[in-house]
Amino acid sequence: MKYASEIVYQLLSPDLLAQEGITAGVIQQGAFLTEYDVYTMSVKDILDELAEKSSFKWFIDSNKQLFFGDEVEVQPTSLKIDENQTGGNYIDFSNVRYETTLEDYHNKCFVVGGISDEGHIVRAVFEDVDEIQNQQLVEGGGSGVYGHVILDESIEDVQVAMEKAIKEVQRRGRKPSTLSFTTLDTRIAEAFMNNTRKMYVNIPTLGLNDRYFTINTVQVTEIAPEVYQCEVKCEENATAYMRQDFIAYYNEKFKELKKQQEALAKNVMKGIRGVTLQDDKLEIKHSAEDITTLNLEKDNSGRITKITNLKTNKSITIDWK
Repeated sequence: MKYASEIVYQLLSPDLLAQEGITAGVIQQGAFLTEYDVYTMSVKDILDELAEKSSFKWFIDSNKQLFFGDEVEVQPTSLKIDENQTGGNYIDFSNVRYETTLEDYHNKCFVVGGISDEGHIVRAVFEDVDEIQNQQLVEGGGSGVYGHVILDESIEDVQVAMEKAIKEVQRRGRKPSTLSFTTLDTRIAEAFMNNTRKMYVNIPTLGLNDRYFTINTVQVTEIAPEVYQCEVKCEENATAYMRQDFIAYYNEKFKELKKQQEALAKNVMKGIRGVTLQDDKLEIKHSAEDITTLNLEKDNSGRITKITNLKTNKSITIDWK
């Protein structure tokens, strides 16, 4: 009989994860297990199962530290979105899309465990009464209940079952809202890499007043010479943790971006022979035959609202709101 954390520490032994340079981050106690057989499972499968039994998450960060516990708090970024503010830490944004989903949402949880010492099947149920009532109002009737059932024969105590039900509702008992947008400010990719992903959002026209969203993904694309666009996807009430595969992927992607920027900076004099700016377009001459033309669209105030690369037919829009 042992706690889940004891098994996690065993996985950090020199002949397992430690030989890969992985050390302990924050390791919380987790579920109490009366028996557990790990001999026929991979390390990943063991961590997945221990996390499931404990209603925890696990991940390995960019410093090769293993974390096992409740959701890890995401640090805030200084970058902000506000439809009434520009400049400084207020980034540009366009192509905004806001949605709310019921996927993975449940405000009531049933846990069915194994057999207790008294010979009874262990059962527990927990519901968020306020959230259920709110959902009834939103739907204009009905029960408002979104239930979830967990079957785990290793749970042999009612208190453990109840704790698992409570944690599950705490994790999944708020409807996640998603926000996506594009920006020309590549600082948001750096914020994502540094795990400072909690961002202030104020877009009253969408009903988003003084809200905070967690940045989940950032995709960087070069849309014109030395012009990069970031496609950002965020989530409110998100699972606030970052898996190692995301960190590794985006670290590598941003390194590639940095290399491209450095290469462009070194070759800028060699690669560009001349630049001609007209009222409706910008021409970049690389050679007599190679000319890149950027078409410029403006609003009534003379501000550029859209840039289109006529060679690639790719464009970006600039929202001056």
